[in-house]
Amino acid sequence: MVNVLVTNPIWVVNNRCITDRKAAADADADADADAVADAGLLATLARIVADEGLGALYKGLAPAMVLVVNPIITYTIFESLKPAFAPLSRLSRFLLGALAKTIATLATYPYVVAKSRMQADKSRRNIAAGSSASASARPASARAILTDIYATGGLPALYAGIGVKLLQSVSRNALLFLIEDEVFKTLLLVLKLIAGASGRAVA
Repeated sequence: MVNVLVTNPIWVVNNRCITDRKAAADADADADADAVADAGLLATLARIVADEGLGALYKGLAPAMVLVVNPIITYTIFESLKPAFAPLSRLSRFLLGALAKTIATLATYPYVVAKSRMQADKSRRNIAAGSSASASARPASARAILTDIYATGGLPALYAGIGVKLLQSVSRNALLFLIEDEVFKTLLLVLKLIAGASGRAVA
């Protein structure tokens, strides 16, 4: 939870840099757009605070908090299925870890989409400038955003970009489950060797 509170502003700034750069690419003749895209992280941070207030740095916090359950779901599924495949081989651990992470990602991915939408939102600046009527009507809560996305694009819209996310998260976590077991076995061996050496020294 604390990690989410600390890192959320970083993700907001990162998402704004990406969206601003994309907007600048779509309007490459606009010098101001190019200047915004070339701005660094600190400049983007200062602009967000100046235009939208400190609260803007915590847009998307609610879905980010929901995403905290992703690793909990992953480990719960892994530990629940582990007895059915015992004794686990290295390949079994890898595949089981991949399966568990895939299920957890499928269950929580819509909140990744909602978080990104909320963090990229510039509604306060647009409203203040009176430049966008649609921005003021944009859903504010994660639930409203998910409902809006589903209403306009259905399930495919809720899972847009999930292929890359699965490739990244599933492969990484499957390797972590595999390495975790190897590290645990190595530590046990080291502790046994230390205990044996200590026992011989006492004798």
